[in-house]
Amino acid sequence: MSSRLKAFADTVWTWIRRHPFFAAALIVIGAAIDVFYELAEELPEGDLGPFDNFVRHIVQQYQLPGLFVFSIVMTDLLIVPSRAADWRTVNIIYLLLPFVIYLVAVRRYILAIGIIVIPSLTGLLIGLLKGIYHRPRPEHELIITPGYSFPSGHAFSSVVIYGLLGYVAWKCFSRRRRQRASIVFVVILLILATGYARVYLGVHYPSDVAGGWIGGLAVLCGGIALLEVLQRRCK
Repeated sequence: MSSRLKAFADTVWTWIRRHPFFAAALIVIGAAIDVFYELAEELPEGDLGPFDNFVRHIVQQYQLPGLFVFSIVMTDLLIVPSRAADWRTVNIIYLLLPFVIYLVAVRRYILAIGIIVIPSLTGLLIGLLKGIYHRPRPEHELIITPGYSFPSGHAFSSVVIYGLLGYVAWKCFSRRRRQRASIVFVVILLILATGYARVYLGVHYPSDVAGGWIGGLAVLCGGIALLEVLQRRCK
């Protein structure tokens, strides 16, 4: 039995050494799913109340017009307008479209399909999770937002969408370390700003945002790993 276990361990270690990126992605996905589940388990017990109240107090203590406008802009970046003719509404379609056009032009079809399909499936997953946990939104919202609160769809989507766009920029537009560091910095900044905006507007608890970030990280890692596999097989 010990020899079989040793042989299995050697096989796994060999695979990890040959595919460190995929091994790291699997570890992150597993850890993210575990943390998300543990966080969701605390919702009915109310143990997240002190954390939520503490963070909300810090974020919402300064009610300034500039912060309100900033929060609305960060929210609208991930919203599809209800009216197609409302060109004033900045939303994710206009962010994705230039990337899709470029990727099709340079014949990177897998990436083009990926940044369309993965966010679409993410939206379905968010709706499913909200339906499972049924957490009401906080009281005293600055804007009226329908639906359930956990996980934050904007926080979840920000990790997936901005992460995917950062991945595409990393693959196609950057070669130097400074450029790649700048991409990572901008992606992280957008994700943090989105989470801040949702808490500032009072439409989510901080734990909703944390759950969205963690769930989004799992989907992002899985999506990038899948895209890497497909691109290598199609070379």
